Amino acid sequence: MHISSKSPWLLKTNSPTIVAVAELFRIDKPAGTYLLLTPCIWSLTMSSIMLLSSYHGLTPPLIENVTQFALQTTLFIVGAYTMRSAGCVINDMHDRELDFKVWRSLQRPIACGRISYSEAWAALIVLSVIGVAILYYGLPWQCWWLGLASLPLIFVYPLFKRFTYYPQIVLSSCFNWGSLLGFAAIFDLPWRPMAGLYLTTFLWCMIYDTIYAHQDKKFDIKANIKSTALKWGSKSKPILYILALVQCLALFDSCYDAGLIGQTKMFSTAGMLTFDYLLFRMIYKVNLDNPANCWHYFRRNVKYGQAFTVGLLLEYFYQLFKASTKEEEDDNSNRRLE
Repeated sequence: MHISSKSPWLLKTNSPTIVAVAELFRIDKPAGTYLLLTPCIWSLTMSSIMLLSSYHGLTPPLIENVTQFALQTTLFIVGAYTMRSAGCVINDMHDRELDFKVWRSLQRPIACGRISYSEAWAALIVLSVIGVAILYYGLPWQCWWLGLASLPLIFVYPLFKRFTYYPQIVLSSCFNWGSLLGFAAIFDLPWRPMAGLYLTTFLWCMIYDTIYAHQDKKFDIKANIKSTALKWGSKSKPILYILALVQCLALFDSCYDAGLIGQTKMFSTAGMLTFDYLLFRMIYKVNLDNPANCWHYFRRNVKYGQAFTVGLLLEYFYQLFKASTKEEEDDNSNRRLE
């Protein structure tokens, strides 16, 4: 069953070491990486649109806007893969004794001895160096301390499931740090849109990770692993509806202050509403007592996030087209006056 769950490309690899490293980094299960990357893309795109709309009177040249957006998006993609892999290594190092007690994780490389603890440390150091290098050399100065502030949460998160039923709070706090960093990489810290988007992604992570935790609850009880799935139990769905409602309000406030709501911003507005609808639909349809169904809807969150991502990207390119057309018209007008 473990082998049948692997990606076809990974099964074709003849090297046991490569297979073990790929599983350690979760390269064969990219859903978590996409969910980590999504808030980064949201904040990068939102801040770039805000600049095109002269938010707070800031209007950099269009070529600078496009170049910065492309460069930062590339760096954040590399950073998301790096830091998600580092987080998985940290998690498996902490949980090497617990993973044997949960059916879904008993074949993880450290738990079953395919990768040693010292080798895991070496991999973690390499990944951390790459992540810090991207933060220091690739991103603006205001991202440095903001990015470093998330590292303690990343390192201690796996410990919380041992003594609190709310490890999802710690995970959600650090997993969506990109919603802050993306703004800082493009803009000079617009606090209200940043805070609204961070709260949005925090609550979104609470929702989908609670659904994720429901697939392991029978094993978690025996292994004494705590989660919101066990704490909330049969009350999970009503609580998730409340979290989703607050999340939608936070997202609306963030988009409203960023100038992304209304008739002149139809793409971003449509993307936001589609994302909200899909979120409530997921909570309604998911069967929290069916592990396979929980896994299915957890993975569907990647597509739900893409709905808003597509809306923002379409809005960005549309606003870029409008700005370039206006710039061309202004140049022609200036030539006629001369």
